Amino acid sequence: MLALLAVLTLVTALPASAPADETPDVGVAAAGTVPVWHTTTAVGPGVHAATVRLAAGGRLRTAIVLAPRTARPVPLVLVLHGRDTTPAQELVRTGFADLAGHGDAVLAYPAGIGRSWNARTGCCAAAAQLHVDDVGFLRALIPAIEAHAPVDRSRVYLIGYSNGGRLALTAACALPGRLAGVATYGTAQPARCPAGMPPLPVLIGYGNLDPHAAPGYVPPGAATAPTTAAGWRSVDGCTGEPALSYVATATVKLWTSCRTGGRVELARWDGLAHRWPGAGWVDPDATARQLIWRFLTGRPA
Repeated sequence: MLALLAVLTLVTALPASAPADETPDVGVAAAGTVPVWHTTTAVGPGVHAATVRLAAGGRLRTAIVLAPRTARPVPLVLVLHGRDTTPAQELVRTGFADLAGHGDAVLAYPAGIGRSWNARTGCCAAAAQLHVDDVGFLRALIPAIEAHAPVDRSRVYLIGYSNGGRLALTAACALPGRLAGVATYGTAQPARCPAGMPPLPVLIGYGNLDPHAAPGYVPPGAATAPTTAAGWRSVDGCTGEPALSYVATATVKLWTSCRTGGRVELARWDGLAHRWPGAGWVDPDATARQLIWRFLTGRPA
């Protein structure tokens, strides 16, 4: 298991992305378009952390990567932070980092511009105002990690919280066939996918009091988590009634009668607003980490 203190010590020392009002970066990474991989230190038995710096959209972008030392290909999980949050904070909050310690996945925590992401929907903050190409950043980042870490290229997963969830859903439509699954919490937006897009497993999670996703709390006419899930059921060609299950305070609806390869899950945590369903806030069996990893891989975290 990764030592949390070691992780915290490491990530606070890693460089963040450039300020929101930066001019486009130039230099070796930008001119050569070759990602620069900086191995930093071991943070646990068999686990190394690194930063990757690459040029995307005329800007120098960064991500924290935790990779197990193994010859066995494992999934790549990219975790997109929420607005006004850093990759280091999201690493600790979301609880996925130990997957690297168990040898189950390579974890990547990209950095947004101005602690925000441009989801191409008018949201959010500095990244949207500057028209940052965050989809292009993810498109470049995935192969850069695959070139240095033991990644199973058929199992690349994207997880997003809040503003990061908006980008995850946008990227899901913009990168057809590149992702093996997407999961979000605390966000809602219509699916804007090209016609004929391959089906994709998608989990939409929200708290029943969430002002950004819950029915009765979002502004009138705005998308909710249930309408977002309905949009993805349309993309995946899902029909019929869902399988219904309860995990502590989480109510889970799962649609599996979909086009081959498609699944949609809608997970609602009762009693939560916009807070990530992490350890200490919800039952250990009902954390977002547990439900998301089980949905994406079919295995408990």
